[in-house]
Amino acid sequence: MAENRPDRSGGTGVPSGSGPIGAREYISGIALTLAAAGAGHTSEAMDWLEQALERRCPLLLWTSWPLFDGLRGEPRLQAVMRTIRESKHGRGRPPGV
Repeated sequence: MAENRPDRSGGTGVPSGSGPIGAREYISGIALTLAAAGAGHTSEAMDWLEQALERRCPLLLWTSWPLFDGLRGEPRLQAVMRTIRESKHGRGRPPGV
C-alpha cells in the first residue's frame, strides 16, 4: 500500500528538498530544475540548477541537451554553462571547489 505524504512543494508540484523525500532520498538538482521549468517556474528552476553547480552534480552535462531549450535564453543558465565550459578546459573551477 502506498504511503500518503503531504504535499511539501509549496503548491508548485516541485519538492522543496526539505520534506520527507529530501531527507531520505537523493533527488538530483537537474531533475528538480527540469520539473520546475516544466511547471513554468523559471526562477526556481535556475535556483536548483545553480545549487547543482555548487554541488558539482555530474548531470550538469545535460544542460546542452534539448531538455533545456526552454531555459536557453536565461542569463543564469548561460552563466552556469560558461562556468562548466571554463572548468572543463581548466580555466576555472566551479564554485565550492
